[in-house]
Amino acid sequence: MDISKSVTINAPATAVWDLLTDPEKVKIWNTSFVGSEPISEGEIRAGFRSKTTLQEGGKEVVFDEEIQQFDPPETFRLSIGGGNLGKHPMNVAFHLRQDGSETVTTSRCTWAPSGIFLRLIAPLITRMARKTLDDQLTRLKALAEAT
Repeated sequence: MDISKSVTINAPATAVWDLLTDPEKVKIWNTSFVGSEPISEGEIRAGFRSKTTLQEGGKEVVFDEEIQQFDPPETFRLSIGGGNLGKHPMNVAFHLRQDGSETVTTSRCTWAPSGIFLRLIAPLITRMARKTLDDQLTRLKALAEAT
């Protein structure tokens, strides 16, 4: 699976960045995000690890998350493993580009299903992930433009 989507947000990159990286604000635009418990100490940075809980269907699932790149306010990339993902982690990246008073925000999600079952349902997962990404970026845009 490799999906990406861009949206232009009428807000500065620093405001969008804050919404992407503050767990309490993530809950507002990412409705599957329940919470995150740090494993690493200190500030968020490349290599920072946490246990992240997401709502999947009717249940909460805990994933291992590691920040791969953290370059404010331009690039935020993380890897999510465990849960129902099989042996390959899902990689999620956000890239922000300031364009005048607007911020072009691009999100990309990649994942390679492992095992027969996950490969069989991969097309369904991809469709659902594409819709989820679209919904999340729509909510992120509305939230950033309202502040």
